[in-house]
Amino acid sequence: MKERNLISQHPSINCKWIDYHNLPTELNKVHVGYIYFDTSNANRKYAMPNKFFSYLNNGIPVVVNQSIDMKRFIEKYQCGIVIDKVNPTAEDYYNQFYRLYQNRKLLSQMGQNARKAMKDICWEKMEERLSEIYKSLQT
Repeated sequence: MKERNLISQHPSINCKWIDYHNLPTELNKVHVGYIYFDTSNANRKYAMPNKFFSYLNNGIPVVVNQSIDMKRFIEKYQCGIVIDKVNPTAEDYYNQFYRLYQNRKLLSQMGQNARKAMKDICWEKMEERLSEIYKSLQT
């Protein structure tokens, strides 16, 4: 497959441990993130891990497998791709990465959407919503 040669010529997967304090610098080098969860565990079926929000907060679209809450979030904010499989293969992920590699406009739009989503759900906004709910309960 010709596309695989492109990947092997330009390796871009970093598997080393990154110190928490270096995370912002390292995330500036990332174009797309991925999350794979074994969703046979009920908790993980609905989980939204910290790295999901770390990617989005840095404007990095994510590719995820079929996890209910991450799927809902991604579909609402159009900030990534959901592989509609419980256990996608490495090739399934590769195909989505390559899709984004070929369509930089889509990648850029998803990155912008990721930042916007994080602004929409930031603590200050949640604080306002909670305050309104509490006020409505008092009447």
